[in-house]
Amino acid sequence: MAGRRWYGWQASSVDAGAATLWVTSITMLMIDDSYDDGGGERLVQGLSVAGGVGYLAGAPTFHLVHRRPWHALGSFGMRAVLPILGGAIGLNTQSCPPPNADYGNCGASGLLAGAAVGAVLAMALDDSLLAWEPRKGTERGARQLGVSPVLSKDGRRELRVFGTF
Repeated sequence: MAGRRWYGWQASSVDAGAATLWVTSITMLMIDDSYDDGGGERLVQGLSVAGGVGYLAGAPTFHLVHRRPWHALGSFGMRAVLPILGGAIGLNTQSCPPPNADYGNCGASGLLAGAAVGAVLAMALDDSLLAWEPRKGTERGARQLGVSPVLSKDGRRELRVFGTF
């Protein structure tokens, strides 16, 4: 695509950080869920919240920085809706017994798996489809003006002005 530039690597970097925070918090919960003083629980919650904020706000922020407000809105919408839809689909795939005393968390694994698939799908769609902007100065005959400091071989300092008109 000669007339467009991809900036999805910026959002992908934030997404990788958010996923790392989530995986770390889930791993910490799986390793040891017996917190004595509550400090570990607050750490896990903090990691989860930081990952969630990075996931929901990271890519839309980069779209806004690149002056693409509609892309930012679409990005936020995908990142909010697709995990909810995935979680609902995952929950509906579970077969749970009728509620009783041993009901437990039946369906939670399907809910979480579906939400995770929805989140990954939202990140992939956002970073690959929405993170494109028009190249600047691709028009032939675009006017440009610049200034550059130069240190010549004989030690002279110069300030050169250049341009295309």
